[in-house]
Parts: sequence; structure tokens; C-alpha cells
Amino acid sequence: MEAEVKRKLTGIAGTLAVLAVTAAGYGHAPPAAAARSTTARPAPVLGVDVESDVNYPVATAQAYGSRLAGYIHGTLHAQSLGIMWVFCDPSFTSDIVGKCRRSLSSPAVKAIAEDARQQGMTVQFRPIIRVGPPANWGNPHFSWEGFINPANQLAWFRSLLAAETPYLKVLRGIPGSQFVVNTEPFYIASSQSWLWLLGKAHGICRCATSIASQIARYRVGVLPSRNAPGVDWYPHFDIPDDASQQTVTAAWEQSMHMVPPWELARTTLDEEGIRGTAGAYDHPESWNINGPDDPQVQARWFTGACQTVVRFHMRGVYFYEIPLNDDPAHPLSFPAFFIGNAGSTAIQGCAQMFAAAQRRT
Repeated sequence: MEAEVKRKLTGIAGTLAVLAVTAAGYGHAPPAAAARSTTARPAPVLGVDVESDVNYPVATAQAYGSRLAGYIHGTLHAQSLGIMWVFCDPSFTSDIVGKCRRSLSSPAVKAIAEDARQQGMTVQFRPIIRVGPPANWGNPHFSWEGFINPANQLAWFRSLLAAETPYLKVLRGIPGSQFVVNTEPFYIASSQSWLWLLGKAHGICRCATSIASQIARYRVGVLPSRNAPGVDWYPHFDIPDDASQQTVTAAWEQSMHMVPPWELARTTLDEEGIRGTAGAYDHPESWNINGPDDPQVQARWFTGACQTVVRFHMRGVYFYEIPLNDDPAHPLSFPAFFIGNAGSTAIQGCAQMFAAAQRRT
């Protein structure tokens, strides 16, 4: 089994309490279009991420992807398939980033995307950067891409664009597609080169391009992607494992109280995952912390996320993750995965919730 270990740095949010709102932050007025828009909102996008850190042959990737697309669309009733693969960076200060032996090829990604489209889903591409050798990928201190801080930023950004270009070309002509060019930049979140990368990427794919911000950076308004911002939202909740759904949802909503409503309305939750174990509310990003099985923790977390998306009229949510080689008939046993369990039932409820929200607009 490809046991995926969550890559966040536990406790990083606590080290960011001293961050102040910058000139690029929430001190400015909302965009004029957002302030005056009275157009009926579309239903939030319900997406599910499928990830591979194995370079499967195209035929194998297509078979795996087709199997999961049928489950994600037909059973979970999700509208969008998030396709994720790995790029590699030798070190946090390296000027080079790109494909490595474990990177799923662009033809393989294309095959998965085409099958998802045939089954009626939109697609989102989101490569993840792993730092250092694969043996350390499970330790965020050595592998989390948020710590990337290249000595030559321009060279690094050009390298990333070159690596993404074959995948960007896949999305040409695919309606409703999106490419998330980077996930959770932290040290270089305020770099002006993100605008350059987003523009170049958009010119290649002719699709929506964005960045999945790190939660603490997003909270203080450091948004590399301002047009349609995304964020990986992993708030820490000091609530008991058996907290009611009302309590979990209230904690979700409270975690966003510092973000202006107009900004939330432009934002997608690009990654939401949590293990179904006791104690997970305190550190949902830490998938390597063991605890007794408690599937309802995951279910209530997922439901709270969707209720919050509806409450703040957010653009949508992508639930993380299903490994590409997972089989709905014989699902992998890992507490953060969600095939055929309480988490999957919660995602089905999200589909109903989002459809009801659309009917009310």
C-alpha cells in the first residue's frame, strides 16, 4: 500500500502569530466587481483529489483513473476530479524543480483527465512538490514544499514553468478546467514571480490558473493568486472527539472569522482531509499521529467544511485524497482515506447540500 503521510509541519500556525497584515493583505477594499455583483451564484464545486507518487504506465494509470472516476462521480456525486502527481526539488534552496522518476507522465495524466471528462466531470490539475529523497517525504521538516526558498527565485520559477508546460497543454480546450500551479508556498508566498507564473501558465493552458495558499499566509492576506484564490485550510479545533455536528461546524465558521466575506466568496478550499481517529481535530494536517479509530471525526469534519462553504458562499471544496491505485471494491485501509466509509457518506451529503444551496439562489 502506498501509505501517504500528510506533509504539513505540525504546529507551524503557532509560529506565525506575529505576522501582520501586509499592504497586499486584507486592508484594501473588495474588488469593485465583487462589491456590486448581484448575479445568482453557481453551486459550489464538489471535488475529490486523486494522487499518485508512482509513475504508472499510461494504460495502468488510465485503468486506475477510470475505476476511481466512476466511483467519485457515480457514488460520491462529485463534479470535479482533482488529479495530483509529484514533482521533485533536490533541496529547499535549489534553483531546479521538475519531473523525477516518480512523476506521473503528462500522457498518463491526460488519459485520466479524458476519462473523467467522459464521465461528466471537470478536472483540476495540482502537482505537489516533494523535497529531497523519497525516504524523507513523510517528514515535513525535510520535505514540505512550503519551506522552499531558492537562492535564485527567477531560475526556480522558470524551472517550474518548464516542468508544468506539458501538463498545462493537456488542458487546452477542456471546458471548466483549472491548473493549480503551486501548493502552500510559505517562505516565498509574497514573491512577485507568482503573477508571472500564473500568467504564463494561463497562456499555455487557456484555462483557469491559481495557487493553493498556506492557511496562515491566507489568513493575513498574503495571496499569491488574487484572481480566484485557493487555500489548504487546516484549522486546529480544541473540541472533544464526540463533539456534535453543530459544534464542529461552529468551529469551522469561527476559524474564518478574520477573513472578509468578499474574499471567502472568491475562494476554493483546495485541499481538505483528516484522519478518522480520536484526536484528529487538534491537528487535522498530521496524518502520522495515531489514535483509536473514530470514523465520525472525519465525517463531521467533512460535513462542517461543506456547511461552511455554503455559509460563506465559497467557490467549492476538494477532499483529499484517494490514492490512484485504490480500488472501491477493496479499499485501502488508512484512516484518512474515505472510500466506502463515514467520510464518503458525508461527501454524498455535501453534494445534496450544494444542490440545495443552488436552488435557493
